[in-house]
Amino acid sequence: MLAQQANIRRIEAFDLARGLAVLFMVAVHALQTYATPEVYDSAFGWTLEFLGGPPAAPVFMFLMGAVMAFSRRSGTWAMVRRGLFLLALGYALNGLRGSLPTWIAIQAGASAVDLGGTTPLSELVTIDILQFAGMAYLVLAGVRRLTRKPWIWIALAVVVAGVSPWIWGRMSGWPILDFVLTLLWGTGGEAVAFPVLPWIVYPLVGMAAGSWLSATDDVGRVFRRLAWTGLGLLVVGGAVTLTDIDFHIGDYWRTGPGGLVAITGFVLLWVAGCHVVASRALRTWPGRLLAFWSRNVTVFYFTHWVLIGWSVLVVGYEAYGILGTLIGLAAVVLMSSLLTLAWGCLTRRGRRSTCCNG
Repeated sequence: MLAQQANIRRIEAFDLARGLAVLFMVAVHALQTYATPEVYDSAFGWTLEFLGGPPAAPVFMFLMGAVMAFSRRSGTWAMVRRGLFLLALGYALNGLRGSLPTWIAIQAGASAVDLGGTTPLSELVTIDILQFAGMAYLVLAGVRRLTRKPWIWIALAVVVAGVSPWIWGRMSGWPILDFVLTLLWGTGGEAVAFPVLPWIVYPLVGMAAGSWLSATDDVGRVFRRLAWTGLGLLVVGGAVTLTDIDFHIGDYWRTGPGGLVAITGFVLLWVAGCHVVASRALRTWPGRLLAFWSRNVTVFYFTHWVLIGWSVLVVGYEAYGILGTLIGLAAVVLMSSLLTLAWGCLTRRGRRSTCCNG
């Protein structure tokens, strides 16, 4: 009974952290799409940029690894199937949110300047979080198959953090192999937003944390240890980063070792903090909404990007002030939530996280 209660508390903490991460990612996507450059470079824009940084994707990646300890679908082949599905879904999303609207805009007379230099093909081959998630599942399936020792996973994360900067952008010259290498460590700015190296660091650390959490009845003690560890990593990583900020911070997509250590520390502190407030927070209506997004994260994330991609054809790109950006964000969140709810009801999935059953 104690173990079951511990698992429930852990899942609540994960739901809160993941729900916030999803909201912050949607917010920064709305900022990047709707806000004028002046708004983007304002205090408002910087705040959303921060929320869409360490508390968003890194936390999301960490939790992707952490929840594997509590998942019924954590076997090797189940993870491989999930990884291949997410890869395919990522490219399907590229087509729906980017390639098709871009093609329609070109047919309507939009210029290359209007489109920011993008083309239907460049939109299709963009590597974003779903492609990373698919590759991460494949990598983690192999790692878990080789060893179930969390400290080895942590050691592997340290190795990845150290070697990643030295192999970014290295290609073979063979098109088929280079397609895979681009996923693993490609460069090219936003065209390769989430290369496996270094981003696999976060789910590796998360997988270890999830393993330790699933093996104890004293969840609070483990989260306290994670918090103190996170604080130490944040201090050490920050100090290392100050020795060469450009190298260790990078362009966020390709963060150097010091930045990775600091962000990992922040993630541990953030998730531990979510554990402290999760029980009360998730019983409020905003908390229940966050939990709904968390438990339906793939559908919600997919839907919000399709809505943003097509909305540009109607409302324009980088054309709004703070109020207009907030209205756009609210509209995307509301419509994404309703469509996710409808999807859950139609497919009879996620009954616990939708209102289909009252």
